[in-house]
Amino acid sequence: RDLYGADLYLKVRPPGSRGHLAIQAELYGRRLSGLADPGTGEPVPAETKLGAYAQIVLRTSREWAFGARWETAPAEAPDLTGPENRVSALCTYHASEFMRLRLQGAWDRLPGGKTGLEAILALQFSIGVHGAHPF
Repeated sequence: RDLYGADLYLKVRPPGSRGHLAIQAELYGRRLSGLADPGTGEPVPAETKLGAYAQIVLRTSREWAFGARWETAPAEAPDLTGPENRVSALCTYHASEFMRLRLQGAWDRLPGGKTGLEAILALQFSIGVHGAHPF
């Protein structure tokens, strides 16, 4: 079993501004060999499967950020054909450096051609000692 990948992160921030533009991408792959078909016991040929994502986030101020994301991943079940693809849009409110609220909407195209919609509302917060503020 081999796993490999490459990633990129680029952040542009004008001097004196709290806003920034961040671009992030990752490509990953997996190659499985030496496996047997569970039904027949016959060896399965080695196959490499690739997945990737890319996102861009624009933080317009200390409080607000907006972004878009694209993802693709290979189908895991042998009877499914094609990758799973997802396109997302997100809006984040940073209440403080310790808390943020993110709303994300996504459209999925599943292997086999089915589609779906997804909405996520996430609250993230930090409490306790950390490097920036040892309290």
